[in-house]
Amino acid sequence: MPVGHRGSGNKSIMKLFIRILLATVVFAGTPGAPSRAAETIRIAVQKTGTFAWELAVIRAHGLDSQANLAIEVSELASPEAGKIALRAGSADIIVSDWLWVSRERGLGAKLTFYPYSSALGAVMVPNSSSIRTLADLKGRKLAVAGGPIDKNWLLLRALMKQDGIDLKSESTIVYGAPPLLAAKILSGEMDATVNYWNFCAALEAKGLRRLVGIEDLLPKLGAKGRTAMIGYVFDEGWESANRGAVSRFVAMTRGAKEILAASDAEWEKIAPLTGATDAATLRAYRDRYREGIPRRPIADEEADARVLYFSIACWRRSAVAKLWGRRKSSTPAHSTARSPETEMLRLVSFTVFLATWWIAALLAGADKLPPPPAVLTAIITEAHSGALFFNLGVTLARVALAFTLAMTLGASIGYLMGRVRLANRLGDPWLILLLNLPALVVIVLAYIWAGLTEVAAIAAIAINKLPTAVVTVREGTRALDAALDEMATVFAIPRWRALRHVILPQLAPYIAAAARSGLSLVWKIVLVAELLGRSNGVGFEIGVAFQLFDIPLLLAYSLSFVAVVLAIEIVLVQPFEIRLSRWRPRAA
Repeated sequence: MPVGHRGSGNKSIMKLFIRILLATVVFAGTPGAPSRAAETIRIAVQKTGTFAWELAVIRAHGLDSQANLAIEVSELASPEAGKIALRAGSADIIVSDWLWVSRERGLGAKLTFYPYSSALGAVMVPNSSSIRTLADLKGRKLAVAGGPIDKNWLLLRALMKQDGIDLKSESTIVYGAPPLLAAKILSGEMDATVNYWNFCAALEAKGLRRLVGIEDLLPKLGAKGRTAMIGYVFDEGWESANRGAVSRFVAMTRGAKEILAASDAEWEKIAPLTGATDAATLRAYRDRYREGIPRRPIADEEADARVLYFSIACWRRSAVAKLWGRRKSSTPAHSTARSPETEMLRLVSFTVFLATWWIAALLAGADKLPPPPAVLTAIITEAHSGALFFNLGVTLARVALAFTLAMTLGASIGYLMGRVRLANRLGDPWLILLLNLPALVVIVLAYIWAGLTEVAAIAAIAINKLPTAVVTVREGTRALDAALDEMATVFAIPRWRALRHVILPQLAPYIAAAARSGLSLVWKIVLVAELLGRSNGVGFEIGVAFQLFDIPLLLAYSLSFVAVVLAIEIVLVQPFEIRLSRWRPRAA
């Protein structure tokens, strides 16, 4: 597996990170003579981040013109999108944490880190909460912003591990977007939240209590001061070709920070950008921002970074292996017989796929498309730890529940709408609405209204699949043979027997079609639901791999998921469909 994700190669990565920090000395002292035409720097930042505050000050005071720079900003929905933009060459600079930079350098990426802020998040609880110490978080519902590899969460877990407490396994953890989790803690749905510093400042202004600031944990982990864990990140090759522009950019942003540190009036001007709804919230933003301006010598930053890095890297992702054990996967004993020609064609197709993949990997480079052996290694590693089987099992359970719920309700509603004209007239507008409502909207609204719970996830998946089942079964009901209905009436066949022996056999092909199309839809939607609001499952792991830019891990879970889907299609769905249709005459 790639270095750093499973705890191997810590020393080499740490040496690389030391070089990253020492590189900042060069940039801080490199003079840059302004050129005649302003040089353009493309920056990709999160829309809800704080760089917009500094940019407003830069432009208001003409600092960009003084530095002879033209700043082009791309606002993105998540930090992960910025990482993709940087690696794809769509951005020159992003704002990210040194944990990600260290890991990417360990994988061969030539990235440089320059300190941006030492402001860290906090653990926030309602003012009336009985939670008084970190140990009280055991058994509580804890909302974690940024996902399982967020720096605040990793530092908190590292400290709690020292006391023998694993919050991930001993508490109920919910991951989500910072604004959503801030709203959930305010509504009382969560017992506590680990959130970004600016959201914690807003929560503090709204009356929530700061249980502990993550910066307060650093001395207990061995650090001697506030460490700049967020920084500007850029490619070394781009920096070498634009050394003067980089030097002027660093000086420009430092000037903006000093203005915001010294002037309260500037905060009044940028208040609309902060989203502060009152003076108290703005003051909280201002004070926390100022505390996070990096002012320490690089040597001190490097020393503390080394300590904190090893504090985080000393424990591995073992919770899943402990819970799941080393169970061996089992495969169905039966299979559908196929002709030798069919099997040969499948083998040829698979061989062509592998060959195409390998050639594409050679052309694109292993950092963007790893070859099959690298992905196979990732699959074996995840399977050996038990994480692969556990997450596949969780996802399959969600699929089964949501699919069963949607098919049961969909078939019932579809049959009713096909039989009763009034029901069809009343239900048709709702059916059209659900058919055209984006799946993402349904999932997000379910999480907002019902909370980041398993019920919300399964309900959202089922609602997205429901209208396809309704439409298919309704059309099948409309196509029922009226003569067979009359026969059942003439012979006084009881209603339930008529349903079983007359109606269901006719509807069987439509139910099979609804099941097939619905299952293919559920496979896709469940991953989105897990990505947005669950703390396990294949979609969750793909989200983690995306945050880490770990393409082998991403492909490992994706291909394993596809393999399971194909197995279910071949072993269960196709035989079931053939069995349901066996009574129908074959076309000549």
